[in-house]
Amino acid sequence: IKINIIMRSLYQYIKRKTFALNKSGIKAFYAKYMIIIGTMGQVMHYIQAWKIFTTKSASDISLIAYIISFFLLLNWMIYGISISSKPLIYAEITGLVGALIVIVGVIIYS
Repeated sequence: IKINIIMRSLYQYIKRKTFALNKSGIKAFYAKYMIIIGTMGQVMHYIQAWKIFTTKSASDISLIAYIISFFLLLNWMIYGISISSKPLIYAEITGLVGALIVIVGVIIYS
């Protein structure tokens, strides 16, 4: 009976440890995945900037919209820093730089 109790306790211990490892492994993978996805989501700013600088025209771009976007991205980045979220920080820095490039392009070519 003692061996049975010891075996059952050992099995439960291993099961808990295995679950914890799997859970942390999934969390680590998802954090890296979200850095990539979050950063890719901010590529839209660079596409817009590319169009502005290659056509030398920003007539259809709203400066106010990009200033608002920049302000919102800045707030999300500050929040990401406050909660130490690398995916959020990287994505918002990428977005801030892209939005700033668009804003500069709109100012130059409007």
